Parts: sequence; structure tokens; C-alpha cells
Amino acid sequence: MSMGKSITIFSSSFFPSVGGVETYNMRIAKGLLSRGHTVNVITSSRNGHLRNEVINGINVFRLPSIVLFSGRLSFLLPSRLFRTIKATIIEKSDLIITNTRFYLSSYQGQKIAKKNVINAIHIEHGSGHIPFSNIFVQTLANLYDHMAGKLLKKYVRYSFGVSKACSAWLEHFGISSHGELYNCVDELPLVYHGSLLDELGVQKEIVISSVGRITRDKGVFDLVESYRVISRQFSNTALVIAGDGPDLAELRQCAADIPSIFLAGTLSHEKIMKLLQESQVFVFPSRCNEGLPTTLLEASLQKCVIISTPQGGAKEIVINNETGYLYETGNIDQLVKILEAYIRGDLPNVNIISQNANKQVINKFIWDTTVDKIEDIIYSR
Repeated sequence: MSMGKSITIFSSSFFPSVGGVETYNMRIAKGLLSRGHTVNVITSSRNGHLRNEVINGINVFRLPSIVLFSGRLSFLLPSRLFRTIKATIIEKSDLIITNTRFYLSSYQGQKIAKKNVINAIHIEHGSGHIPFSNIFVQTLANLYDHMAGKLLKKYVRYSFGVSKACSAWLEHFGISSHGELYNCVDELPLVYHGSLLDELGVQKEIVISSVGRITRDKGVFDLVESYRVISRQFSNTALVIAGDGPDLAELRQCAADIPSIFLAGTLSHEKIMKLLQESQVFVFPSRCNEGLPTTLLEASLQKCVIISTPQGGAKEIVINNETGYLYETGNIDQLVKILEAYIRGDLPNVNIISQNANKQVINKFIWDTTVDKIEDIIYSR
């Protein structure tokens, strides 16, 4: 048996912060830890979190940082703590992993790796520029993105995407991808005991659910407007939306006149899995440049009927009429028609398609598969 190695992961934020990148890093860290490796996470100190702590056996170092745009941009500041951690932990690593090109901490990690001849990989989680509603801010963000990509390209040697869409996006910055280290799910996730729908007061025959950050670019307002039409035609349906975000108050106002819409707010992972287990339909209405959405994988695992936009890596999970149903991004009428067809029983091969989606996740998107590939990188490069 090979000796355990020391792996250092650069992540702009980490648990208790929750998001796609944070969840990805937590899962690969736990997977590597279970195989006898030491895992260190270098992240930003924010919201008064402890600077050094151990989470589930993972050594977490929270360093002084500049954090902008609600955490979307971060840079590790020069400090005595950073210098100490760099000398005692980072520079003694057998593998350095960085995440997402627009975090300057990714550039910092890759620069340390190159200078000290340490094996390193970069993992890309996005498939497009960071979205902003203001055109001026969007222009500046795009310029920043290219600057960060240029810096990263100078130092990175091996890059991967969490989906094929993310690998293709790396090419936009002239960075070649060496393949995919897919975002994944647990084959046997923990599920909440009891009925979440009963707790929420949902008593309808057909439950449509959606899970995600409550922002306009996630398409949740499109979903509410689509369901407004559905609720007028079908009294046996309910829409449950789980998640929090800056536009939640506005969404509550938008949905206030539809009594069969339930806004569940933030739910634990176990409760989210229970919601998906109790739902018949899962809608992913995102307008974002998605990596490989975890909620789509989880809904597929629970055999929901999947209806999704084709944004980024979503179309790698949802193959139209094979593992789910795709509709044009922002096309409310098209979403309504698919929902109507399902409720009336007119969607063909619904059960077969749901089974296909479930089998695809089990065969391709389980965490052990990605951790296996990372271990191959540790020992082969």
C-alpha cells in the first residue's frame, strides 16, 4: 500500500460557507482523507471564522484576504501567518489543487507550486464569465477575468474541468484542459427521516421542486411565472423552492398571490434530498454559465423527472428526451408546455427517462470515480 501524501487545496471559501466549489472541495478532501492522505485547505478568513481549525479531519487555514463582490473575488494578503503556512504546509505538499480561474488565490497557489517544483493541478468550475446585471460592472469583471486567466496560464501546467463545458471554457483563456474531474454526488446520500412535505404543509398530488441560490440569474423568477400559468389550470400541483439569496424577499412578493408555492428557505442537505425524494418533477431554470450542477445530479439520483435549461454543464447531465427534458433558457412558454404535458400524462417514456438519468449518475458521477482520478494524478506525475 502506498504511503499517504500531503495535499493542499486552495479554495476561496470553505465550510461553513456553502456553494458548489465549497461542496466539491469538501467531498474530494473527505475522499482523499479516507484513503490515508493528509488534506490541508487554504482559504479566506471571513465573517469572524477561526483562522486555524480541523473540520472532519481536514486541516483548514483561514488567511487574511481581500474579498470582493460577495466572495466572488478573493486574494490572499501577504502576512506573517501566510508566510508561516506557506513554509510549513504548502511548500511541503505532494500535490497542490487550485479552483476556478477568477480567484487570484488560484494564481497564488500555482505560482508557489511552479517555484517549488510541486505537483499541481487546476480545476475549473465555471463555463462563462461571472454574470452581473450592470453593464459597466460586467465589462470590468470580464476584463478582470481575462487578467486572472492570463496570470493563471503563466504558471499552470495541468488543468481540468468539472464538466466538458468547463474544460472548453479554459480554452477561452488559452489554457489547455487535460480532461474532466467531474462534480459528483454520493451514491447513497443521507435522507431526512420523516416527511418534509408534511412539515411544509404541502398536500398536493404532484410536487414540482427547485433548489438553488435565489438570484435572478438562477432563473427562479422564470420558474415562478411559468408555475403561475400551471397553478391556474391544475389545482393538484405545488411548487416548492428551496434556497436563500439576495433576491429572496423579492421572490416572496412575486409569489405571494400563488398559495400553492412554498418557499422553504435554506434546508440541510438531508432535507434537500428528502424534498427531491418526495417530488415528482425537478426544474433547473438557470440562466447562469453553469459548471456541473449538483442539484441536477441529486435530482437524477432520486429519479425525479428533470426539466432544465441547457446552460453550461447542465446539458451534459440532461440529454433531451433521454435523461430529461431541455427547454430554451428564459423561454417561459416552453417550460409551461413541458409541465402541462407531464401533468396531463402526455410526456412520452417518462419512467424510462427517469431511470436513465438515475443510471447515468451512478455509472459516471459518483465521488469515488473523481477521487480515483485525483489519486492517479498524485502518483503518476
